[in-house]
Amino acid sequence: MDILSLKVLKDLHIPLPPIAIQQAIIAEIEAEQRLVAANRELVQTVREENRGDPCPCLGRTGDNSGSGLKVQREVVSRYLVGRGDYTAEYDEMESGKLNDRLKLASAL
Repeated sequence: MDILSLKVLKDLHIPLPPIAIQQAIIAEIEAEQRLVAANRELVQTVREENRGDPCPCLGRTGDNSGSGLKVQREVVSRYLVGRGDYTAEYDEMESGKLNDRLKLASAL
């Protein structure tokens, strides 16, 4: 049976990227952590505003027309922090039953 001795561990070389790359990786991770924290905060806020329903846009808590759009705007805004800005905004208030999505086609 092979045993990992302290000497073997001390002599083990694990390659690491240069400091600049390590710092860039850390910056990316921290940015993602901030985004996750912001989204958790947003979900909590929406739950409080909608009496526990994190997704009023699905219509589970009565008539919340437009509140789903409000949440979507907020999520996109928080996602864009540090990444860029809106280039355009398209609103389309239609049911999922319709296939004629002209504004969606324009947005894409």
